[in-house]
Amino acid sequence: MLREYASSRGITLHLCADPDLTVIDAFGVRHQDGRPDRPIARPAVFFVRADGTVAHSRQPENYRLHLKTQDVLDGFAMTLK
Repeated sequence: MLREYASSRGITLHLCADPDLTVIDAFGVRHQDGRPDRPIARPAVFFVRADGTVAHSRQPENYRLHLKTQDVLDGFAMTLK
């Protein structure tokens, strides 16, 4: 389903589904109070070094808040230091 969705919209990034919340919990981004009917993830960006280690991350506390472009650019700059 994700493959068809991505293909129909010209998306070339890897998309994945996490119905059991395994990855969401591993990265600690479950938003406990996000929705009353089911748990969801907070939006997050992880900045990963070439060796695979996480340099840092940006994770708003509320799933309705999203990072601004400058936050992401600042994150990249910090990762390269």
